[in-house]
Amino acid sequence: MKQPLLLASLALLLTACGGGTGSSSSSSSSSSSSSSSSSSSSSSSSSSSSSSSSSSSSSSSSSSSSSSSGVTGNCANGAIFCETFESLAGGQLPEGLSFRNCGGNGSSYDITTSGALRGNVSVDVTSPGNFCEAWLDVKAVQNLPAGYVRFYTRQAAAKSGLQWFMLVENGPQADSNGQSMRMRIFDNNVLAWNMESAGDTVSPNFFDPAQRSSTVSLPTGATTCFELFYDNANDLIRVWMNGTEVPGLAIDNDRNTGYDQRWLDAFGGSFNVDVRLVRLGWHGSAGNTMKYDDIVVSPNRIGCN
Repeated sequence: MKQPLLLASLALLLTACGGGTGSSSSSSSSSSSSSSSSSSSSSSSSSSSSSSSSSSSSSSSSSSSSSSSGVTGNCANGAIFCETFESLAGGQLPEGLSFRNCGGNGSSYDITTSGALRGNVSVDVTSPGNFCEAWLDVKAVQNLPAGYVRFYTRQAAAKSGLQWFMLVENGPQADSNGQSMRMRIFDNNVLAWNMESAGDTVSPNFFDPAQRSSTVSLPTGATTCFELFYDNANDLIRVWMNGTEVPGLAIDNDRNTGYDQRWLDAFGGSFNVDVRLVRLGWHGSAGNTMKYDDIVVSPNRIGCN
């Protein structure tokens, strides 16, 4: 009678021991899973930190690139491009400017300390003549429907006739061709707008003594500040030299004001201002070197100070 009772007690004891072992194993497995999850979380945090560090590095690189390019972030008074060339002596043009020549036939640019205009460095743009163009393309204008382009320049020797030192590419077909608005230097260095495709018209009509006095002559051997304003929506162009507006170089599309009547007649009574690009340099029958410095593009008036 005692043996069955003893066997039953042993069976209960073995069952109790087996159950305790299973519970412990499950708990250990759960702890291991928790540890693995914690390790995964730590790895994810480390990856996130690495990604944040990479993003910070990329941001720093972008900021550095912007700082060296003379674009938004380094210019005063809301300007979208500004370049003084001070850190670029002997080097390449900065982002925001590109060089257009006549296919390698002698035109060139040189960022140099020799005869600098404003600070210690400026850029020389040289054409050998014979209509071999040499242009600095001011690319910030391409995305600005109305704005100001200010620059300083100096010509070494007086030129006249078929010569120009600024191109305003007006409309989709203008590309240093007959559609371009040329800031042309006529006899005695007198300045006037000129366009070949419109009957070689000029503005102002400097053949009229009254209108000739409305414009200016480009100085020789002296640093000169020019500021161009254009407004595509309102069909308006204005020009200042050394801070003083030149009334004869304004295109206002009003025959009752200003000096652009001959220009308007050449375009059927009105002129569509659609500025796409501004170029600074030299093009014409005679060779020349023009110096340029302190180029700024802004939606706001810049001035010559």
